[in-house]
Amino acid sequence: MSTKTPDLENSAPTLAEMQHIVAGLPAPDLAVKTAALEKITALQATHSLGKLADLVLFMANAQQTEMPHIRHPRIALFLANYKNTPNTPETKKAVEAMMEGTSALNNLCQTLDADVRLYELLPDETTDGLTPEDSAHAMAYGMMAVEPGVDCLVLDSLSSGAIAAAHTILEKKETSFEELACLAGRDIAAMAGAIIAASLANVPVILGSPAAVAAAYLIYQENPIALTHGILACEHSLSLPGLVPILDKNFAPSPLTGATAVQILRTACEILA
Repeated sequence: MSTKTPDLENSAPTLAEMQHIVAGLPAPDLAVKTAALEKITALQATHSLGKLADLVLFMANAQQTEMPHIRHPRIALFLANYKNTPNTPETKKAVEAMMEGTSALNNLCQTLDADVRLYELLPDETTDGLTPEDSAHAMAYGMMAVEPGVDCLVLDSLSSGAIAAAHTILEKKETSFEELACLAGRDIAAMAGAIIAASLANVPVILGSPAAVAAAYLIYQENPIALTHGILACEHSLSLPGLVPILDKNFAPSPLTGATAVQILRTACEILA
């Protein structure tokens, strides 16, 4: 597992520029999804695929290919510190175990041939009440999670205050992009940046937690089409129109559940191999 700490003082796009990018994200080419559907229909003549068929179609649409695949998934975890809910000793122990390669997540990712990246966002400073510049810098940093070769991205936050922040964001209706971005912690803003980069690169995104859904909400409010490459790792209390879960509510949102969802999506893709 590797960790990245950003230099948030360097030049980055402004929040208005990030908003412009989101607004301009294109709709997927539905012809690709139609071609994949024809292949699935042929297979279902002899086999009932059930939900696997829906997952294949999601992957074809997200990757913009009728032969979707997962060869190099990435589990991208973000860590910030919230003033009202500072990171707990348990959070710090979990981070240490992942850094040492001794956690259950490390074991599963080794089986998946997935890499785990921890993106720390000024963990020694509180992340509440961001300025537009703070949010834009965090988004730009989050975009770094999508690198050449990564073909599936799981997003989650390890911050102890992320879930409370997510609920606050999702409760805001008819709120501007700037206001939402400034409500977000640095971890949520960075995940929004990762979602933007994934949309531009046709990389499917598994939203592993309520915090990741809150990041998606920033994008959805500005351009709902930009979330067609997003899917929930599991069913939980926060969602958005069009987002479906891979796993049911018997699974708890966590990086481990997100990695488990990767294996199911990979299995679905192999149906067409």
